[in-house]
Amino acid sequence: MEKKGKTTLLRIKLTLKALEKSPAIPINYQYPLSAAIYKILNKAEPQFAELLHSKGYPTTHNRRFKFFTFSKLFFKYPAKVNKNVLLLDSTDQPQLQVTSFFDNTFIQNFIIGIFETQELPIGLRDVCHTTFKIELVESLPEPELNGDLKCTALAPISVSVKSANNQPDYLLALDNRLSKAIKDNLIWKYKTIYETEPQDNNLIFAVDEEYIHRRGGEAKVSKLITIKENEPEETRLKAFIAPFKLSGSKELIQIAYRCGIGEKNSLGFGMFVVVHSEN
Repeated sequence: MEKKGKTTLLRIKLTLKALEKSPAIPINYQYPLSAAIYKILNKAEPQFAELLHSKGYPTTHNRRFKFFTFSKLFFKYPAKVNKNVLLLDSTDQPQLQVTSFFDNTFIQNFIIGIFETQELPIGLRDVCHTTFKIELVESLPEPELNGDLKCTALAPISVSVKSANNQPDYLLALDNRLSKAIKDNLIWKYKTIYETEPQDNNLIFAVDEEYIHRRGGEAKVSKLITIKENEPEETRLKAFIAPFKLSGSKELIQIAYRCGIGEKNSLGFGMFVVVHSEN
């Protein structure tokens, strides 16, 4: 396994290679992939991994943030779908990005764990399982987070507000409540990290409406993702994937970039990349 890059380790990219001849992973692989990340952390620092997994960083509003996220898997060759399973090309080398706000705890321990195990297992009991060898680890530099940022989602984005019966009401991509809900979530994250209010709490999230209309509307960019599939705690989350713009507080945008935008970040939601900055 090689390692590239000498920048501060806040975001890394992994290149994988399946060890099985006929690799297959669950179509809802977010939760199994999250579990695999915790297992790698556990190799380096078991107490930290257990604390992060079971408790996270508590907030005053009964949420617990983990302050890390990861992208969807990017394949060179399109995977074939068979019911709830993705059948992969055995020669493919999927790529995955992982990021955290805390480089000196999460990312460093994750890197140590990678070199301890060099493997990433993704599977679902009684469905399918594939172990990937981690062939390459690259550090990715953080872009300038000033001005109006044009962004591409690397993972589904999930945002909700409380409904009248206190259940999550998941917001679609064109919901006019989306920008405020994302800003409020980032302010909660900021206050949890720094134990104070941000000096600048302005933030505007604007989804690319032209893209959504070209795709055929909100339904075409929406996803229903199953978490803890085939377990008693199975839940389904609504999310969407679409380009968007971010502007406003650099403090809040930095947290969004490093921790993920929206909710359920530690389950593989909310990661994005900046493709253009207009200062």
